[in-house]
Amino acid sequence: MRIWTHLEFFASRGEEFYSPETLALFVNKAKENYANGTIPKASFQTMRKAARWIEECLSTGRVSQRKLRKYNFACAPPEFEKLLSQYQIHMDNENYLKEGTRQFYLSSVRTFFRTMGILGIYRYAEITLPDVTRCLAKISETFPLGIFNLTGSMRSFARFMAEKHPELPDISPALVFSAAKRRRVYVGYTHEDAQKIFSAINRSSTMGMRDYAMIMLAYTTGLRGCDIVNLKFDSIDWDACELRLVQEKTNIPVSLPLDTKTGNAIADYILHARPKCKSEYIFLRVLRPYTKIGSMWTVIAKYAHIALGKDRKMNGPHAFRRGMGRQLLEANIPAPLICDILGHSSSVSLRQYTASSLEKLKVCAGTISAIPIAQEALL
Repeated sequence: MRIWTHLEFFASRGEEFYSPETLALFVNKAKENYANGTIPKASFQTMRKAARWIEECLSTGRVSQRKLRKYNFACAPPEFEKLLSQYQIHMDNENYLKEGTRQFYLSSVRTFFRTMGILGIYRYAEITLPDVTRCLAKISETFPLGIFNLTGSMRSFARFMAEKHPELPDISPALVFSAAKRRRVYVGYTHEDAQKIFSAINRSSTMGMRDYAMIMLAYTTGLRGCDIVNLKFDSIDWDACELRLVQEKTNIPVSLPLDTKTGNAIADYILHARPKCKSEYIFLRVLRPYTKIGSMWTVIAKYAHIALGKDRKMNGPHAFRRGMGRQLLEANIPAPLICDILGHSSSVSLRQYTASSLEKLKVCAGTISAIPIAQEALL
């Protein structure tokens, strides 16, 4: 079947100017063709993306490169979706949470309301406290590791509802408990793992030069992926061989040494592979538009899958960060200094690195030899 572009679709309807209704018809037609198997998924996704960019460009004057929702995205019942829209506007206006956190809260609350719909409840006024408990219990069956964060998101939503809709039921009493926080312990990349990842990079290509420089930064500094993709030219003091930046997650300034090998990798990318443009960010997309990279996780995971296999449960820049924290602890570096290196505001954050170090777990594990016990107590 011949694949229509949006321009051809408009022309086929005799329209010469943009119309949101016609653009929506174009996307729906593409959706039907994909569902019928007449066009491949890649073509359908390209059509959706083009339509989204046109709509966004005409309404805002820019294209954000934001990822589209999955085609099979499931909404909550209509009344709940209206409340979610109000909640989103409230968070955007308050601007007290970062974009990623706001999206996570919305996703969590939507999961809660979708489950309410499964339980047969479609209106907020019908929700009772036992319903909230039943809903959380059902969600925990599918997402046992995520119920802790979901209840935190719901508490934020309950505060919003109490402020904006006091006439509706207050569900916060059913959210006062603290769900047990279950964590997996991830060891992170060892030195040997890192060398295997580096060997999988084709450093003669433009993309390989960029990826090598970014991964070297993750390996030698332990920076978060968001801070690496946000790195700007004024973040590097080449004379002092030092990185200076404000961390995106904590807003805490951090200064780190830039070793020679990593500095050379960055300079090599800037001089020989970086696209010629006026962007203030160092690491850019290989193809137009030359904007900063959206996420570093896929960059590292691509090489990690080649070098280490696809069975690992943790990839991405945080695996380098976790590995560095563990190695610093095992080298008996004082906790305050590790916090400074990793940019933590509290030594409590070091617990995850202690949990991944067998050597430090052995130190934590005590004995009962120093506890006086009467002999008859053992009988």
